[in-house]
Amino acid sequence: MFSFLSALWRNPADSADPAEIERIRESDWSVARAISKLLSSLLPAKRCGMRSDVTALIYALSILASGCATHSISRAEKRANENEARAAALHWLQLLDTGDYEEAFEFEAQDFRMFRTQSQFVRLMQARRAPFGNALSRNFIGAAHVEKFVGAPEGNYESVLFKTAFEHKNPTAERVILIKQPIGWRVIDYRIY
Repeated sequence: MFSFLSALWRNPADSADPAEIERIRESDWSVARAISKLLSSLLPAKRCGMRSDVTALIYALSILASGCATHSISRAEKRANENEARAAALHWLQLLDTGDYEEAFEFEAQDFRMFRTQSQFVRLMQARRAPFGNALSRNFIGAAHVEKFVGAPEGNYESVLFKTAFEHKNPTAERVILIKQPIGWRVIDYRIY
């Protein structure tokens, strides 16, 4: 059951269920009607049909306002996802920094781990990271939400970019791509530029 607040704070596009999307839209309309009735009751009655024009305008503004509230929470959810993905990426990079490649392998997404063994992953990370030495500093540059990658199924992906200074390579960009799974954010790809 949807309440007034859930209609305002839910984005219909986030739902895969068409019936749920329709219920949210109906709730938006009932919010618009309630606001319209409240505001039109405050306006003086007009004889020439002006009140209906004002009512139509109020309906339109009410729908717009409820839509804006829906989109602002969507941005907030995206920001929360970005922060969670960034924290997961930093944790994973710290595992690489300490040379704990076996644990880093366990932190990768299960679906993508079947393409290589743990020992292959360890050898790859030793060849990729060891020549650079220790990480001296790492600064977050940005993150981007992506739903499709070539060769990967559709999903909730986050591409997180860092500027990193290593002992033997300075400056460097590191990109960690993660996917949101029921157990949390998991790494699917890592690049050093």
